[in-house]
Amino acid sequence: MLAQFLSQYSMPLRGRIDECLQSQGRLPVSVVQECLDISGRNMESLMLDLVPVAATWARTPISGFNVGAVALGMPASGESSQPGALYLGANMEFTGVPLNHSIHAEQSAVNHAWLHGETGLQAVATTAAPCGHCRQFLQELSTAKNVTLLRPAEQSAEGHGVDVRSLDELLPNAFGAHDLKLPAAFMIEVQRNLRADTQSEAERAALDAVNRSYAPYTECYAGAAVVTVEGRMYSGRYAENAAFNPSLTAVSSALAHLNMGQPPQQSMEIREVVIAEVSGSVSHYAAAEHLLNCLDPGIAVRRLIASGISDDD
Repeated sequence: MLAQFLSQYSMPLRGRIDECLQSQGRLPVSVVQECLDISGRNMESLMLDLVPVAATWARTPISGFNVGAVALGMPASGESSQPGALYLGANMEFTGVPLNHSIHAEQSAVNHAWLHGETGLQAVATTAAPCGHCRQFLQELSTAKNVTLLRPAEQSAEGHGVDVRSLDELLPNAFGAHDLKLPAAFMIEVQRNLRADTQSEAERAALDAVNRSYAPYTECYAGAAVVTVEGRMYSGRYAENAAFNPSLTAVSSALAHLNMGQPPQQSMEIREVVIAEVSGSVSHYAAAEHLLNCLDPGIAVRRLIASGISDDD
């Protein structure tokens, strides 16, 4: 799929696209602009072209059903004429644990954008209409009222079109943060002042993730840092949802980050994981430890308790 996508571009640009996708699973604004300029296609078509490419990152040992998604970030501040960056996402399944540990492609793409500093999304492209789980997850976005959902339209005499829908169309009468008297603010940048006694780089990364996590309903903020056997580190943040069940755990966020931060289907060889969290009504550690033990019993899993006063309190 990647080779087919790359074939429509000239060799210099092809190399830049390949490098960005293989090492980051994303295309920065400059590369996106080049793709649009050279191909003469619009953003919607470019995103849909990338959806099957994104699906090559899928890990589906249970269903064998690979799904890809592509999220469009916000334009740079004061640069509304420029496109946003594109973030790929793919579904992940884990044997030995309940299906609710699975990560949907749309969640992966949104998480990917969030961890790269995006504070909202303009659009999300998929091969088909998002499932109810993902519609509810997207409802939490700070830009939920404006985000558009793209999928291929049925083939017409003119070729393949693009079906463009608002989230309101796909999730009418939605239950969300407003029902709990809170603003939908997922992805908005925040920096709390929670602290912990950190001794290692992984612990510092997990603590930073705690302070950037999103948990307005329980205030049980959590973060994770995953360290591979090669020493690469990928952090993840807890992303809570008003409906609770579509919430993305900190370790799931980190595993999705690791998956999209390396070439498709490369082995995820993990040395250690730090789970940092605030003590409260929800704890992430036991479930994360069980999931990681199913992945590899040799992974060292440590818990770090963060405390102090959050800016949200």
